[in-house]
Amino acid sequence: MIRVLADSPHDVALISEAVGGLAEVVNGAGWLAGDDAHVECVVLGCRSPIPPGRLELVREIEREVPWAPVIIVTEPAPDVARWLGESGMSDIVWFEDVRTVLHPRIAALCGRAVLSGLADEIQGSTLPPALRTASGPQRTDRCAT
Repeated sequence: MIRVLADSPHDVALISEAVGGLAEVVNGAGWLAGDDAHVECVVLGCRSPIPPGRLELVREIEREVPWAPVIIVTEPAPDVARWLGESGMSDIVWFEDVRTVLHPRIAALCGRAVLSGLADEIQGSTLPPALRTASGPQRTDRCAT
């Protein structure tokens, strides 16, 4: 499930259309309520200038659903670069590109998040060290073809 939170109904519709049937639109109040275990990605839509409370919201998302990438959809503006340096955003998409760029970016980020989570799970498992690190003995003999 991809959670979508935006500042206006128009932006929610634009982002939801780009994401397709995977979107669950949430509002600002209590958006984390519900089944967070199934959140694969969070998309925040906000026009420039980015509201002051968004940085705190991104940090809250990181605490509550640290496995889920966070993508901001906004407009190109000088304050965006500074804001992104302070936040934990996974990616940025411009509103003008949302129809063509958002869905592929979500797919790429979710794929990396799943692999990263799997790697963390393997590292923390009780498997033998050679299997956990995937640095077991390497075959050096090669079949002649």
